[in-house]
Amino acid sequence: MKGLEPPTFHVSGEFSNQLRIQYKRKKSLWFLIHDMAFKEVNASEIENNSTQHLRFSHELSPKISFEAFLQSQSDRVSEIKLRALVGTGLRFNLYDSEKSKFYLGTTVMYEHENSVDDIDNVQNNIRSSTYFTFKIKPSKNFSIVSSSYYQPLIDQISDFRLLNETALLFTIFKNLKFM
Repeated sequence: MKGLEPPTFHVSGEFSNQLRIQYKRKKSLWFLIHDMAFKEVNASEIENNSTQHLRFSHELSPKISFEAFLQSQSDRVSEIKLRALVGTGLRFNLYDSEKSKFYLGTTVMYEHENSVDDIDNVQNNIRSSTYFTFKIKPSKNFSIVSSSYYQPLIDQISDFRLLNETALLFTIFKNLKFM
């Protein structure tokens, strides 16, 4: 048939990066995460997200730390133009050995969020954030790290978020790890 051409598939662009920086001095720890991903196919944006997270932690005792954090996030797929967080709270060391570590944290955070498509959909909330995190190191060069978060609104606990991040880490050199 004349005039019919097969559809073409063309990847227009793809970009992603991840950065993790940690600085520890005596009883204080600074931790920065920067993640970004962008993918465009046939001039249509199919992935566009970024997260920046800065956390400060100060050990008050061997079992309790004070922490404060700032975070910004955007995620086109989840229709989040901007989610900005600022929070503070306590982190409890539940168990700490050479092969495993378990922590429980509880914070209060202010959340500002607006939607990609609905400029009138702006939310300003106060949420609680309780998290459980662990690191298990079954061998010298391999570990599993996981954090799970439960984040209800302070004044309406039926409105909550559940999040989990799990990573497998492979040690390449003493100070270089592959995730």
